[in-house]
Amino acid sequence: MLCQSCRCSVSISNSDFKVNIAPDIVTAPPGSDGVLIELFFRHQHISNNEENEWKEAQIRVFLERSDVGDSTKKSKSLVFARKGDEIRDFCDLVRSRALGRLNLSVSSRGFFDDGLELAPSKRELSLRTPSISLADVLVSTNLRSDNQRKLLLSYLLSKAVWQFYDSDWMAEAWTKHNVHFMRQCLDRMQQKVRLYHRPFISADLGVSTAPSKDSSPKRSHIFPEILALGVMLLEIELGQNIEDHYSDEFLDADGKPRENADHITAGIIINSEKWGSRSATYQAVKKVIEICVKPDKCKLGVDPTRLRDNLYQSVVVPLKNLFTLSWACPEGNPENFDPGPMDLTLLDGLADNDTFELDQATTAGPLPSRLNYFSRYSTQGGRTHLNSGGQCRYKDAAQRVLGSPSTDGNGEYNYTIGWICAIPIELAAATAFLDELHETPPMSPSENDIYKFGRIGNHNIVVACLPAGSYGNVSAAAVGTRMKARFPALRFGLMVGIGGGIPRDELGVADSSADLHLGDVVVGTPTGSSGGTFQYDFGKTVEGGAFIRTGSLRKPPDILLSAVSSIQAKHPRALRKTLSEHVSKAQKVDDRLSHPGQGNDHLFDADYEHIKNNVSCKLCDTGKLVSRRPRGDNNSYVHYGIIASGGQVVRHGPTRDKIGRECRALCFEMEAAGLMNIIPCLVVRGISDYSDSHKNDSWQGYAAASAAAFAKQLLLEIPPISV
Repeated sequence: MLCQSCRCSVSISNSDFKVNIAPDIVTAPPGSDGVLIELFFRHQHISNNEENEWKEAQIRVFLERSDVGDSTKKSKSLVFARKGDEIRDFCDLVRSRALGRLNLSVSSRGFFDDGLELAPSKRELSLRTPSISLADVLVSTNLRSDNQRKLLLSYLLSKAVWQFYDSDWMAEAWTKHNVHFMRQCLDRMQQKVRLYHRPFISADLGVSTAPSKDSSPKRSHIFPEILALGVMLLEIELGQNIEDHYSDEFLDADGKPRENADHITAGIIINSEKWGSRSATYQAVKKVIEICVKPDKCKLGVDPTRLRDNLYQSVVVPLKNLFTLSWACPEGNPENFDPGPMDLTLLDGLADNDTFELDQATTAGPLPSRLNYFSRYSTQGGRTHLNSGGQCRYKDAAQRVLGSPSTDGNGEYNYTIGWICAIPIELAAATAFLDELHETPPMSPSENDIYKFGRIGNHNIVVACLPAGSYGNVSAAAVGTRMKARFPALRFGLMVGIGGGIPRDELGVADSSADLHLGDVVVGTPTGSSGGTFQYDFGKTVEGGAFIRTGSLRKPPDILLSAVSSIQAKHPRALRKTLSEHVSKAQKVDDRLSHPGQGNDHLFDADYEHIKNNVSCKLCDTGKLVSRRPRGDNNSYVHYGIIASGGQVVRHGPTRDKIGRECRALCFEMEAAGLMNIIPCLVVRGISDYSDSHKNDSWQGYAAASAAAFAKQLLLEIPPISV
């Protein structure tokens, strides 16, 4: 369009146009000032004797909604609106504007001149030197070892393909040869490449802009442009050209690649089992690459009208989330993230240890400092210290976004178990029972929760505690929702902490092991029609004022119930001994988890009220104590059945007994009803009081430890492959 009405004899095939493909078209609403697209071009009317090789232009493009893809949706597409005088002769304009930047706008009738910007340019891009293609950048070791830049570049290119798909700018598939970067001139003696924020697509105006509709059966992919994107993403992740992996069978007699060699080689690379030891960045991006490269796994579908929507959801969004969760981005927008320029270090050859070969898989190089966390920690002798070999690989956002747990156990994306606590002493207990404590990574400015990370057995665990003073179902639901969003790899959760016991008065003194004592553990397991946890204050009031409870919650996942069965199969005495050993180790880490002594376990008659204004029960009438057979040791007993969850603390003996009989519950708690339907979980409660007016905090530490000990043993029963 620029040159079609030009009256000069200059061949447009000798012109080179490069347009920035990173503008954020999506966020510019129709009717706004539009999107500014940056353009650099070379032209024969720019004399070789002039100071600059490139001419700079800025084109303002306006948006309107048009039918693209699904007929039920409206997509933003580029349209043009008149702003200045129409350009009749582009070459004449170029000749007359030797200095400064051209400011243009365009309509369906042509380009328009909005004037010349004469103010000194503060550009960071050099107009004196040639641009550099992605193909040349790929031979730089700087890109190969820089996960941050690779991921940002992959996202920007994928988004650009989505935004420009099926437009004239994609008349030919975008590859490493026509994706270019402008050099940045920091001073006259130093040249650097300005990458990632500002990739450009190179177009030769001598090539027809009519998109190819070739339907030849030789074409190996239904969407060649998407295949080209997948190959380019693979090359970026490798930091190598795909030609470096061609085998002899992919070359003809003249040494030239056969048709579809890129596609076949890419498939071989991503299918190779030897890639298992590659960086976690690769393992995550690999899933996106597969969507682009492998038609049999393509989530893009076969309907061209749905392609752009599917490309956005299956490729662009995962890459964006992967980047923003790994590095702090201004307002969560990668386009506003500037990692700075990169030294241009083009090498004649590659060091042996820098080249990835299919027959000798290697891991990624050093990582940006922000991702050098999750160093391995262990707890020994009550002190936390670094293990040897604590350096870990990049394992931050990959699993939250794409879901492919690693097996080396060093990274955040490998955390598949969520452990949720309500109060600080429960968090202290959970941390004390970890076999290994992992370093906490830097948080995103948008995060509201502080997590603890660690390992029990072969399982990596993320632990969260409700905000101080914010307890109950609503707070638990909020924390669970945020945890699930940040860690979509979570298979299940554990709600572990203290609860108020409901003594089984019908047993009397005949069976001390079956009756609840302080420090015992209650595990919410299905009983009758109940899933194991029952919301006792949820229901309906019917005729006559009767309240019918209807608050049965979802049962725990089968893998947890299978682990419970495995524990139940053990002899009770052996289980108590095992739990006691777990507690003893944790008490060396935190003495707040110690047993208060059986002499401080007091169960009073249900209707006997505590003497007010007294913290302890020293002044309470001992004649009102329930007579129970004492136990011979301080070990915790485990009980299985229904846990009653509600929005209030129960501190009244008669109410406790009434609800206990009606719901057949063993204890009360306040958070499970908010969590069970968000994260499939098992509720484990250590009994810290008897849900009466004599309630106090002296048993909270040990009760939290008892519950955590059972949770730990539960996880030890589950093979890693099940998690």
